Order: sequence, then C-alpha cells, then structure tokens
Amino acid sequence: MPALHLKNGGIVDGDRITIKENGWAFVHQGRKLEEGYPPSEIEKVDVDDDVYTDSYLHEEEYTETREARPDEPGELVMEHKPVYKIELEYHVE
Repeated sequence: MPALHLKNGGIVDGDRITIKENGWAFVHQGRKLEEGYPPSEIEKVDVDDDVYTDSYLHEEEYTETREARPDEPGELVMEHKPVYKIELEYHVE
C-alpha cells in the first residue's frame, strides 16, 4: 500500500496516491478522495507496487490587447487566443 511521509512526522496511506505535476499529492481510499497535500508538507512517497503515468490536455483561453488597425473600430482591440497545456500525473498503486 503506498504511503505519504509528511515533514511533520505523520504517515498517510491509501489505496492509491495521485501526484500532480505541480507536486501536490492526493490520497484515495477506494473511489473516495481522502485529502490533498502540497509539496511543502511531503517528505517522501513510499511505493510498494506499481507507478503509472497519465497525461491530460487542457485548453484555456487568454485575451491580449493590441492597438486597432485602421480598418477596425476603436483604439484598442481584445483578441482571444487559445493556450494548450499538458499536465502529467503519477498514479501510485
């Protein structure tokens, strides 16, 4: 069974631990999410069995302001641009 060793000396175990790319770790008991821990609280992760990786593609949108061209109304124009980000996760079971 995988376990998180916390910097305060505590140990948290579960059926599965998901570690996000940003360092956060989430402990699962069966299908239930128990709790999440930031990387600043984690000392180490014990791995008993298997580690799997998974990735997710996120699409977000941001706006950029620029000066209007002569054929556009107004002085400033806001353009919406897509941003794609792949997030990697580690699943410890």
